[in-house]
Amino acid sequence: MAICGKDCSITIDGSGTFEGHSFTIDTTSEENDVRAFGSGDYGAWLACAKSGTVTINTYGNPGVTSGDVADLVAVIGSPAILTLTMTSAVCTAFNIAVDAKGIVEFVTNWRLVGDIAGI
Repeated sequence: MAICGKDCSITIDGSGTFEGHSFTIDTTSEENDVRAFGSGDYGAWLACAKSGTVTINTYGNPGVTSGDVADLVAVIGSPAILTLTMTSAVCTAFNIAVDAKGIVEFVTNWRLVGDIAGI
């Protein structure tokens, strides 16, 4: 089962499916050392205060701007082997990059709110 850039898509608020050549879903939790007597050499850790972001690189203009709120649906594989839904994500950045060959890439960053469905 190969997963490559041509086998993924991203939909922003149902406004269309874009060439999903690159998207990154980053979920991070703050690490807290709660070691006490009897803990192992490396301590005892809790991961709290989750933080999640999504960065989407598309060739098509997604038609959003910073401050917009949208539902994101990421489909990996064709046929789909994993579908992730992120509701009420907040767009925190909208950027446009153009290379020397004139290829335009739209990059949006999103802050996740709530849970990711499908994990």
